[in-house]
This record gives sequence, structure tokens and C-alpha cells, in this order.
Amino acid sequence: FENQNFQLDKLDLHGEGVWTVHNYENRPGWNKDLNDNRFLGSLIALNNNLQLELINHLPIEDYLYGLGEVSNSAEVEKMKTIIVAARSYAYFYTQHQRKFGHSRFDLDDSPERSQKSLGYGMQLRSPQVVAAVKATQGEMVSFNAKIVKVPYFNQSAGRTKSAESVWGWKNTPYLVSRPDPYCKETVFKGHGVGISGCGASGMARANFDYKAIIQYYLPGVKLAKIY
Repeated sequence: FENQNFQLDKLDLHGEGVWTVHNYENRPGWNKDLNDNRFLGSLIALNNNLQLELINHLPIEDYLYGLGEVSNSAEVEKMKTIIVAARSYAYFYTQHQRKFGHSRFDLDDSPERSQKSLGYGMQLRSPQVVAAVKATQGEMVSFNAKIVKVPYFNQSAGRTKSAESVWGWKNTPYLVSRPDPYCKETVFKGHGVGISGCGASGMARANFDYKAIIQYYLPGVKLAKIY
């Protein structure tokens, strides 16, 4: 259909409905020929204070297929680590706490406010990430039998930071400062709390699996399969 702001159509592709928003521009800097304007699930158009808002509604696993938080060329165990962390984050903010107040959506597509989500185009060009989603289906991080939000970041300077020192959180004993030996030669990129991306890469190359990586950076947590 068409309205004053969005021009959309839907293609039934192998049993999957894929929406294309023709006048939405989201082109990666490394290839301006790409446009991440295709989405699985359903699209809901709302009037938000006279601004038209388009919400993509879909299951968490389908959402993770289009996640842009880890590269398709990353180590497999690092992919699984980030996917499990991202799934826990998404589940926490859809089931336990509202991140965006009274908004009709649970997550934003911006990594600064939530998690980077690029949709169906990302899914097509990241088959290894999709495989990591399927290999860890339903797995999340828990502490004291509750699913928790799991921060992760790009790289440290040899040691991660505690959530208390960065954000003042006093009720997350699993988010403590940890040695990050695979990142001694780098500088901080990101908030520094939780799982280190460069550290996860180093541990994966050293043959640690994703469960060991998660439990190293988040001492005391367990992995739980929710569905």
C-alpha cells in the first residue's frame, strides 16, 4: 500500500513474507548499492505526534537473523556468544522491562539506544550469523534463575569495567571488571562493560566455546534454554 510517508509492498518468498519499504534509505557506508529496507514479519504504521512511525513486529529468532552486531566473518564461537547475549537483551526488554516507556515498540534499530538491526538484507548476506542463531536457538543468560540483559562492547585496553563504575548499577554482581588478556594491545571502543568483542574473538581462536566465553566475562551466570 501507499501513504504519505511510506511506500511498501510484500513479497511471499518461499513461504516467508518480506516487506520492502521503497522510500526508506539505510545504506551501509561500505557499499552504497545496498539498501537495508526489507523486513520479515509484519509492519505496523502508527501516528506518533503527527510523525508516521513504522514498527517491525516479528519473533525474537527472526529478529536475530537480521542483527548487525557481529560480522559474518567473525569466529563461530564469537558469533554464538554475541547472539546469545543479544537474545538475552531482547528477551529482557520484551518480557521484563520497558526500555522505551509507553512506546509501541520494545527495541530500537540503533546500536546507541538498543541493538543494531538491519533486517532481511543482513540475513541474506550473513549466513554464518543465521547458522549461529539456529545453533543456539532459545539460549539466554540467566542469573539467580532470571534472564538478564547482557551488555557487550567492541574492545577494551586489557581489562573490562564494572557496571557500577560506568553506570552506577549495584544489583548486577555478574557485571564486574575482568582481565581481558586478548585486548592488551588495543584501546577502549565502547562502554567497556560485560562481554568484550576482541576478547571473545581471542578466546574463540584459543578454542573456548561460547558458553565458556560468556561465563568468563559474566562470572556466576548460567545459560538457560527458554524455548
